[in-house]
Amino acid sequence: MNEMQPENCGRAAIFRNQLNGSRGTEIMKRTTLPLFVGALTIGTLGLGTLAGCGESSEPKTPPQAEVKADSPLIGTMWELELDSLQNVPADADKPGRDITLQIDADHRVAGSGGVNRYFGPVTLDEAAETIKFGNLASTMMAGPGMNYESTYLKALDTVDGYQISGEELVLTAGGKPVLKFEAVEAENDGNADQ
Repeated sequence: MNEMQPENCGRAAIFRNQLNGSRGTEIMKRTTLPLFVGALTIGTLGLGTLAGCGESSEPKTPPQAEVKADSPLIGTMWELELDSLQNVPADADKPGRDITLQIDADHRVAGSGGVNRYFGPVTLDEAAETIKFGNLASTMMAGPGMNYESTYLKALDTVDGYQISGEELVLTAGGKPVLKFEAVEAENDGNADQ
């Protein structure tokens, strides 16, 4: 009689057991034992997975609201909210670039006025939340948004204080809000390197 192929071992073992006696039993043990162990392993894993789906005996706590820390004044890129800029003519063209402000560790400010880049010294006292911008220099390009830029740079000249709440910076003059910024991801445009 011909030997059976390995994929038919289960049927072959039963058939040989009937014909050959003990030799068939040996083959059946070799082929069914791995199948039994595999089924037992899969069954155990399945029960373990199902057991993990049950309710925990520990009481559930509601998720806590994420509290954002104040963004630091130094090193953060701040983008002006254009609506906070006052005294811009109603028919003025909006700038082609965001108006930004960034102060580095050496107390130098740099940013975009919307058209030109500006930079200069800053005097600040973080404990008292006071700030004063020194003489600012800028590039000398022209383009849409010049009214916004000149109004912004004039407003910076009046600033004497600031407040930070979360990701919002408000520059103040005499305790009154003058400019409002939002913290943004800094783009590598070299503003703080001036």
